[in-house]
Amino acid sequence: MAALCAFEVAREYFDLADPNNAKFFFDIAANLYRQEGWVTLLWEVLGYLRECSRNLDALKDFVEFSLEMVALPVTSYENSGNLRNKNYGPGGPATISGRESIHQEVFTLVCREAELLSSTEGSGFKLATDSPLHLEIDLVSPLRPVLLASVAFHDQMIKPHALCSFTLSLLSHLPLPVEIDHLEVQFNQSTCNFVIRNSQRPLWASASNTVKSGSQVENAPLLVLVPNNWLRLTYAIKSG
Repeated sequence: MAALCAFEVAREYFDLADPNNAKFFFDIAANLYRQEGWVTLLWEVLGYLRECSRNLDALKDFVEFSLEMVALPVTSYENSGNLRNKNYGPGGPATISGRESIHQEVFTLVCREAELLSSTEGSGFKLATDSPLHLEIDLVSPLRPVLLASVAFHDQMIKPHALCSFTLSLLSHLPLPVEIDHLEVQFNQSTCNFVIRNSQRPLWASASNTVKSGSQVENAPLLVLVPNNWLRLTYAIKSG
């Protein structure tokens, strides 16, 4: 009941064009809906939070709310066609096409390729192409369902100066495939660090700096995360 009241108060502030107060109360409702796993309700609240972030020119919040929305599981309620008679918030109905549309909007917005920058001019955000957006996904982040990472070593014991194999697995719950430019794999021994480079894409400045510092570089034919399919990469390192 408290979350419902917070949601109604937030909508009043939203209609009054007060995004700061609206976001405060929408966050209260969103936190409960995440804990309870109420996907349909969470979708609607995240749609409002997206617009609050857009009005506040908060690009990072906008991207995080958008990615969280599109990674939400599709419910049986959505598949049954019961969405037709519902009044939607600014996020629209929670459909597959709606998820794909938000996915494309976000990746177009943050993409640094010159040919796509012109399409972000009407987004309402002031973009700094020389300052990459940093998103941190940890065990308690709402973004955890967006991208899962797992590391498995092939041996239980590692002998010093001997090669050790491990497999890095990545899983995306985004609705469309995502192509990765490069992956930086870091250990507590910096000499073991290395970069997995997508041979189909240019190496960005951050990766170039890592390569110059003497890190190992591995070329992968293509680094693409297909929705709900594990991408597994196996490599060997030599420990100190």
